[in-house]
Amino acid sequence: MTNKDLRHLRRSDLLELLLKQSREMEELQAKMQMMQEQLGSRSIAVNKAGSIAEASLQLNSVFEAAQNAADQYLENIKTYAEQQDETFKRLDAARAARFEQMTRDMDAKYTAEEEERRTRCEAMEAETRAHCEEMEAEARRRCEAMVKQAEAESKEYWEKVSKQLEKFYDAHVGMRELLLKTLPGSMQK
Repeated sequence: MTNKDLRHLRRSDLLELLLKQSREMEELQAKMQMMQEQLGSRSIAVNKAGSIAEASLQLNSVFEAAQNAADQYLENIKTYAEQQDETFKRLDAARAARFEQMTRDMDAKYTAEEEERRTRCEAMEAETRAHCEEMEAEARRRCEAMVKQAEAESKEYWEKVSKQLEKFYDAHVGMRELLLKTLPGSMQK
């Protein structure tokens, strides 16, 4: 921005620009301070190392620490995996136990329902058998009554026919003798 542009801004805008620039300046100073510290620590490290041999010894200790950290990490992963396996085994055993219990419960329920159905079927069969026996006895009584009635009606009819035949025979004597010869003992008085 030019001076001319700055003159046209309001006070609040100018204050905002000033604040923004001061923040940027603080950030840059913090970065500069951090870089100076890093530069200082590097020079100390180089001075401390003194030689390549000392530097390689320090690197070896760094690699050794890194290897130890990696070994510890792998051991922690193995321990965690073992704990997870144990947890999964416990959960699987609990699931299997619940499944077995549910299976036993369902079997018991099925057996009880089957027993109830069998009992109901037996009761219905006994009731049906008793009803059928009643119907059969009623049919037998009705048949016997019908047979007695038929026998009585046929006996009455036969007596009626016999009387009419007797009258007819009396009127026709020759025929009577002929019938007596063909039906011995049935029409004799």
